[in-house]
Amino acid sequence: MKRITKLSCLLFISLLIASCSSDDDDSGNAGFSNTIGYDGDEIDVTEAYIVDYGAEEGYYNYDYTLEGTSSDEISFEFYAELFSIGTESFVAGTFEFYDYNSDEELPDFYYSDSSLEFDGSYLDVVDGDIIVSGNGTTYSISGILTLEDGEVVEINYSGEFSIEIDE
Repeated sequence: MKRITKLSCLLFISLLIASCSSDDDDSGNAGFSNTIGYDGDEIDVTEAYIVDYGAEEGYYNYDYTLEGTSSDEISFEFYAELFSIGTESFVAGTFEFYDYNSDEELPDFYYSDSSLEFDGSYLDVVDGDIIVSGNGTTYSISGILTLEDGEVVEINYSGEFSIEIDE
């Protein structure tokens, strides 16, 4: 009986130690490489900021910008003007591209103005969903988006954003 009790205690302690292993593996950011992928290049995001424009016609407006420079000194900037339903604060969600020329009703989460500046050339986003999660100053933003030239840009960023309030 003593032997079973000792074995049980040993097993319990082993399980306890295993369950207390480090939580610093960034598993909350799984799938986020903090990069912009475009035209075969994967560029690290070095700056992320939001301009808070506040409430506008029943929606709350945040403009997200991600910037960086590739290893061969090519600069980029990804920009997206996002609108979430409500006027109290910005709400994270899945934002779909909305064409103002359409007769469709505005969705609860949308964007119509988004672009990629890559090596001095600007291309508008014309399709795709932008997924935002988080709050405060920490957000994750991702999407696979189609540009006006038919090329695809993939955004993956999770981290701190500096926030400027437009007054």
